[in-house]
Amino acid sequence: LLTLILCIPLLDDGILSRRTQRQLEANRPPERSFPLRRAQYAGLSLLAILWISISGWILMHQFNQCLALYDHGKSSKGWAAWAGHLQNEIRSWRSINSYGLFAHMTTERPEIIVQGSHDGQVWSDYSFRYKPGALDRRPPQVAPHQPRLDWQMWFAALGSIQSPRTQQWMLPFLVRLLEGSPDVLDLLGENPFPDDPPRYIRALVYDYRFTDHKKQRQTGQWWHRESERVYCPPLSLNPEVP
Repeated sequence: LLTLILCIPLLDDGILSRRTQRQLEANRPPERSFPLRRAQYAGLSLLAILWISISGWILMHQFNQCLALYDHGKSSKGWAAWAGHLQNEIRSWRSINSYGLFAHMTTERPEIIVQGSHDGQVWSDYSFRYKPGALDRRPPQVAPHQPRLDWQMWFAALGSIQSPRTQQWMLPFLVRLLEGSPDVLDLLGENPFPDDPPRYIRALVYDYRFTDHKKQRQTGQWWHRESERVYCPPLSLNPEVP
């Protein structure tokens, strides 16, 4: 919605209603004198040159960092270091920065799989509405919707459950599954425990990637996953006392 609002000034006046046009004409500021307009244009031109120059330095600095990260070059300690210092100084102004949610893209796709069990031996997967899970499930269309839980699960998979920010919501989420909270279960796609909540809950993480067209037609699987590892060990509200 914020992006749509930013696009409103790009609309042609002919698209807007006549009432809006009359309001714009009534509120139009008076014409400035020629010297004042020249001073205004000169100031805006200098500001634009400064903005473009700083943006160019920062962009070159980011490219230089990426090349050094992937061993395609060595980070320069001259202009690149100066550009990095400049970026740190102007960051607080929130005016010249790497716009967007993903200034740096990941090249792998770890996914958290939440599982429940009654006996600690046989585990069943919880299904989410939007994020990858079952290998034969076709990826759904999500945009422009932003599913909060599935979105947070993706970010959590990039780190560890030991992260304080992840613990703030991940552990309460797992506890609510152990309690069988209807409000939390409504956020999921399918509950493998419709009658009674599980006694144990755990979370594994896998590396997901798309299958090729041939394997997808042969097996019906859209995903391939590997490298199973424990994200959260089994938890229980009533652990057995030895």
